[in-house]
Amino acid sequence: MHLKINKDRICKFALCIIVLFIIAVSIVSRLYIILNKGGFSEDYLSWSNENYYGGITQVYLYMKDLLHKGNYENNIFSYLPGYPIFLNLLGFFEFNSLFEIRVAQSIIDSFAIIPLFYVIATISRSHFGALLGCCIYAVSPWLAAGSTFILAEGLLPALLISFIAALVAIRNHPQKNSIGLRSDCFQQSFHFFARRWFSCSYRLSFGRF
Repeated sequence: MHLKINKDRICKFALCIIVLFIIAVSIVSRLYIILNKGGFSEDYLSWSNENYYGGITQVYLYMKDLLHKGNYENNIFSYLPGYPIFLNLLGFFEFNSLFEIRVAQSIIDSFAIIPLFYVIATISRSHFGALLGCCIYAVSPWLAAGSTFILAEGLLPALLISFIAALVAIRNHPQKNSIGLRSDCFQQSFHFFARRWFSCSYRLSFGRF
């Protein structure tokens, strides 16, 4: 019994180390993409206008500045203010330059590997399958590139994965669920967000990058 407990602890520790290593690889791959795609450009906004949807980025930054100044009551925003609020939160943690924002967003996206591992391991009941899925997420070029641009869609994969992980946890621990969500709610939410994620990912993958 004692040997079995030690073996389980060693396996969990090894899994943690491997997942952390995959996260590190994910961060490095995204930093490489940042440097390769506008990282050395003196004017990132001009580069973004020439290579992807830079006009949308300018709108987000304009909304960010308005929200930061509190001067938004007489303005009609083109987009919902969620992503500009996120940009202001990064500014609170001293991520102010556009390069720093891209790096912070890439790190956040990389740490989505933790809930991704939980979801795949829970559904497939295979640690190997979960690690394989995390590796694909870490080095997939279109996911990595999409997370480095200053667009709300860059955060969508991480948000979707975290949302699904929360739903899986609710399904597996119904006794701890005070909201009373049912399994049909889980299924409908999963299909809805999966369609949204695929649509936005397709647009990011085959856009003007």
